[in-house]
Amino acid sequence: MIEENPFYDLAQIKQALSGRIHEFVMEFYPEAKKESACYKIGSIDGEKGKSMMISTRPDNAGYFKDFANPNIAGPAWHLVAHKQNVSIKEAIRWLAQWLKIPAIQSFGNTTKSSNPVELASFMRELSNDSIEYAAGRHISEDTLRKYGVSNHRNGGIAFPYYDAFGNLGMVKKWGLQPKEDGKKDTWVTADPIMSLFGKDVCDPDTKLTRLVITEGEWDAMACYEMGIPAVSIPMGVSNTNWIKEDYQFLSHFDEIILMFDNDMAGQEAVKNVIERLGSERCLSVVVPLKDANDMLRANRVKEIHSLIEQAEREPMAEIVDPVSMKEGVRACMKGEHLSEGDPFFLPDFSLSFRPHEMTLWFGYSFHGKSQAVQNQVASLAAMGKMSCVASFEQPPQLTFAQILGCVTAYPNLPFTEEFDAAFEYVSEHVLMYKSMERTDPLHLVNTFIHAHKRYGVRTFVVDNVMTLNIDRGDNTAQAEAADLLRVFVSKYPVHLHIVAHPRKPPESVNKPAAMSEIRGAGEWGDMPHNIVSIWRDMSKAESIAEREDAMNSFSKEEIREFWESTPCGKIHVRKQRTTGDTPMTKFWYHKETNRFMQQPTHPSPMYDEKPWE
Repeated sequence: MIEENPFYDLAQIKQALSGRIHEFVMEFYPEAKKESACYKIGSIDGEKGKSMMISTRPDNAGYFKDFANPNIAGPAWHLVAHKQNVSIKEAIRWLAQWLKIPAIQSFGNTTKSSNPVELASFMRELSNDSIEYAAGRHISEDTLRKYGVSNHRNGGIAFPYYDAFGNLGMVKKWGLQPKEDGKKDTWVTADPIMSLFGKDVCDPDTKLTRLVITEGEWDAMACYEMGIPAVSIPMGVSNTNWIKEDYQFLSHFDEIILMFDNDMAGQEAVKNVIERLGSERCLSVVVPLKDANDMLRANRVKEIHSLIEQAEREPMAEIVDPVSMKEGVRACMKGEHLSEGDPFFLPDFSLSFRPHEMTLWFGYSFHGKSQAVQNQVASLAAMGKMSCVASFEQPPQLTFAQILGCVTAYPNLPFTEEFDAAFEYVSEHVLMYKSMERTDPLHLVNTFIHAHKRYGVRTFVVDNVMTLNIDRGDNTAQAEAADLLRVFVSKYPVHLHIVAHPRKPPESVNKPAAMSEIRGAGEWGDMPHNIVSIWRDMSKAESIAEREDAMNSFSKEEIREFWESTPCGKIHVRKQRTTGDTPMTKFWYHKETNRFMQQPTHPSPMYDEKPWE
């Protein structure tokens, strides 16, 4: 598998550039003159004068426009591309490196087509029947060829889809006549790569800053007929795998216009995509007719252009009108918000992990904080839900091995033929942050944001907060980091688990640590919505170790009976802001599978049927 090239977040670039805009302008235009909210220069090539403006506004730093030539305008990286004589992609990379912005961690490789030659065999030269059919939709032959459309070898039209490396990854057949039941006659090749249709038409190196995404191929080509280059999603609106596959392609666009069908399914899908890709750059355009192709056939071209130009992001309201919250208030009073979260990994425990919340796990060293969180991640993986784990206390492969052990509850797994299938399944649901080095909190949060946007991850883990790149003696810096995490969960529908240590432990650890003992700034206890204490009975652990050391005095059965006789520890919820409940449960810990249990039995798998079969 080929590694992706490094790519960068345009929002981060714009934010960082606003603080260094003077240096940026002087880098290319030392003759530019500072005026109110901008610099002025004669042209993009650097002549003296005032016809070209370069913005210094924080929300639009580096945007330029030549009023003598309206076609010369764009964001800062377009200016870099012109001055450095490089592509847009290379210009973004140059600017990010100049600003010292790290690349986005991809958590894995984009899927590469394994059979492009075989897929190409499905495509034939365009026939007159296909050209006439497209003309009935007001799509010209030139547009068909621009999008690489051909005939399918089994009849009908063939739409080509290319992977992130430019290889043919899927061919969709479109029949010229509906099926007998009246439904569309569509068919796709086996093992399709769910990428966007028409990416070549919307190449960012053509200095296109706005990407229009439609719900169907005919709609994308209809937009092109109307002078609006566009791409289309590959399948139904419920399938969002194209975000993962084409995330790097999408990262090059400053603005994304979603023009999905004007029906309930289409508009619900728009909300989901905006949640993933971010409201800061996504706009929704709702057309009066069903879709863009219908608008073209109705000759409502000017209306489409007007709708796109007038599309606005929703303003960030500082004061909320209570009337707008009516249904949300009703839902809260009915308790509907209490059923939104993921269940605790132990059954019948009154704690749920809800979106837009943060949970802090703490306890003394070696009492099982990290292992408890791993059990929670494993339970979500068994349910088919994704998590992203940043564990800075041990190598990521060890953390992953412990999670895999939790899911399967099978100590001998690595010696069996099932290892590969189980590993592949868990790897699809657990992403690992790749570094153990002390990491800047802002960079970590930005990485989490992209894991949520690209892969749809909704559960994140930081183990632990004191391994972040924060001065442990600087309470202000720690408070800022805690607030950064709070803002992250408030903005995105995710749940964040953070692990923390208590202050210097007392001489006796015979009882669970109190909230007041959480190490660091007080905000680590104030900001989380939930706080969970993990306490291990160390006297029992020591007694078992002594029995195991005295090999000839105690049999395995006797040691097992002693392990079963008393719990290994307690899990105690110290704080739960949403419900006020503070439940407690005893647990037994099974070392071989890394499992917490409520009864002293052999651990069972976290599923009814093996999900990898």
